[in-house]
Amino acid sequence: GVCGCGVPDDDTDLDGTPDCNDDCILDADKIVAGECGCGVKDIDIDGDGVLDCFDECDNDPNKNKTGVCGCGRTENDSDGDGVKDCLDLCPNDITKVAPGTCGCGVSEIDSDGDGAKDCVDMCDFNPAKNVTGVCGCVTPEQDSDGDGTPDCTDNCAADPFKTEAGACGCGSKDIDTDGDQVLDCNDACPVDPAKTAPGLCGCNMVDTDTDGDETPDCNDACPGDANKWEFVPDSEGQPDCGCYVDNADSDSDGVYDCNDLCPNDPDFALTVNPCGCDTPDADGDGFYDCISEDACTNDTLKQTPGICGCGLLDWDSDNDGHYDFCSSGPF
Repeated sequence: GVCGCGVPDDDTDLDGTPDCNDDCILDADKIVAGECGCGVKDIDIDGDGVLDCFDECDNDPNKNKTGVCGCGRTENDSDGDGVKDCLDLCPNDITKVAPGTCGCGVSEIDSDGDGAKDCVDMCDFNPAKNVTGVCGCVTPEQDSDGDGTPDCTDNCAADPFKTEAGACGCGSKDIDTDGDQVLDCNDACPVDPAKTAPGLCGCNMVDTDTDGDETPDCNDACPGDANKWEFVPDSEGQPDCGCYVDNADSDSDGVYDCNDLCPNDPDFALTVNPCGCDTPDADGDGFYDCISEDACTNDTLKQTPGICGCGLLDWDSDNDGHYDFCSSGPF
């Protein structure tokens, strides 16, 4: 036989080659071990020149070792940062291997140190702000008066009721309480629709001059009397004569006629002459001619005729009640 005496011509793997000449008696595809050994085909599926039995990536003609990235993926490091592209989420950014907050190609720097990366910080030079807001990067978004409008756009930053000065200015409301078309801030009589200034009479009182005496009724004691606007007592302290009555003093005694009991007699005003007004005292001795008080109306030294009669003194040198003689003059 093929194998010679004492050796059976068996063909265990039925490959047509007896076992005695078959180095791989259990491998129907091989009769010699080859590079891969029995049971393993000496084939190169990906055609990269490395048999599959030695090729960790037998379907990848570019690799025969899995490497870091595994079969089917190159071991390239495109940006040269030492991290293979297969593990580098930013394969073209030498400074990053992951996008981070800013993404590949953008630095993760935080220039102002406020915790917000420059790529998302609209104010990357101002640590107090990371959005421009209403006021921009430099100006804070402060709202001093709490009216919801930041100071940077509030022209009345200390007035919670206004954002513009308006007609009255900050701190003063542009209201017209009395509806007279003049704002309260410019209206000296803000609750008087008829006046915007006090005038002579003050707010809520008209400056009418009924009698035309150039004194308004509010200050005129006699608003209907053009000749009188105040009450003035006379020199004796007696009251004014009142409206529509002239404060005349016919006898010039300092007492108004309306208070003068004898308006034409300067000697009597507040008291009455016993003889009536305008009664003479011919001799001027203080005793009126009309009454028996003065029986000697032409004798200033006597009111009665006495012993000697009017015009002569009754002289009693020793005061004994007996007159010594009559004299026409004093001794």
